[in-house]
Amino acid sequence: MLQAEYNNNTYTFYVTLQDVMYFTITDSYSYLFKFTNDLSGDVKWAYGQNAIIKDRYCQFDIYSTKAGSLDESVFGGVVNFEPNGYWKYEIYLTDGGFSPCGNPNPTEFGTWECTNLAGTSIDSGNMDVDVYEIDDLPADTYQIDEYSTCEPPPTGSPSGYILTQVISNKSCEVSGQRDLLFTRVVRNVNTNTFYINSTADVGSEIRIYNSARTYIHTITTNPESVEIDILPTYNGAQPQIYTVELWKDRSLVDIYNDIHPLSTATVPETKTILASNNYYQDLEGCNNQQVNGSIFFAWRGQGNTVGADYVTPTPLEVGKLLVNEQVGEEQVQYKEHSTVKGTNYIYNE
Repeated sequence: MLQAEYNNNTYTFYVTLQDVMYFTITDSYSYLFKFTNDLSGDVKWAYGQNAIIKDRYCQFDIYSTKAGSLDESVFGGVVNFEPNGYWKYEIYLTDGGFSPCGNPNPTEFGTWECTNLAGTSIDSGNMDVDVYEIDDLPADTYQIDEYSTCEPPPTGSPSGYILTQVISNKSCEVSGQRDLLFTRVVRNVNTNTFYINSTADVGSEIRIYNSARTYIHTITTNPESVEIDILPTYNGAQPQIYTVELWKDRSLVDIYNDIHPLSTATVPETKTILASNNYYQDLEGCNNQQVNGSIFFAWRGQGNTVGADYVTPTPLEVGKLLVNEQVGEEQVQYKEHSTVKGTNYIYNE
């Protein structure tokens, strides 16, 4: 177990890493520490500084924030170990030679950009996406690309990871008016909640299904706001999509775009189009509530880079770090007295 006194200018840690490696590690690599507080769950990242790599042990320095006079820094190895106490530490081996950003920084994220078929930029943002809606979309094919923090669009090179969604042109003369409109998606660990505005006739059924599960909601009012909790399902390791249909009197009224629930417990780099609305032409007599389409998607990146910068996907070492409170600055201090001073008083004989 590692041990340190809070707010020392430098914490020096000695760890054993070579024993778990199938090749010889050197100081040409970088060593990324992940610290997770046992009590609060706070996570801090920092690269070990002044590496000394020996056959039997490795030595690294981590710097304190010097009572707040320094900002925390992943690349500078500056960490504020608050709250004091026990921290879990993990050490990863990295090599920044595969990305324009250099070494990965897990506290940052890349960027995404949505373009249409002609390559025109529609929207962009940070890659740390829980749920994001791109709205006001006419009929077209849309592509969402990932970029590193250091090479953002439009001049950067995309990573090659892509989400694609076709927004169809739905004519009310052929398909009827839009009766179902997805307005919101909330991701949970076990389910996703899909919010739907309905103008369907009373007695109509919303059917959402795949080979594993079926959900049916009967419309009772017009208009109606519908909330349906859908369970993410998998075929082996592959997540399954759900078909969305509207039925009335045992007849199919309309087919809507597939939905794809995604748990919040998934690993980084998992991405999907959660739901989308097609473009419905607002022709005379259609009474459509909204003409343009929209896309709801989820995509959490894995730090500032998009390259294979982790030499080892799992930590080289996992252990415990005890950060003691600074002497004289303990949250609870016990003073020694020979006699009791009063009631509710803690003392040592």
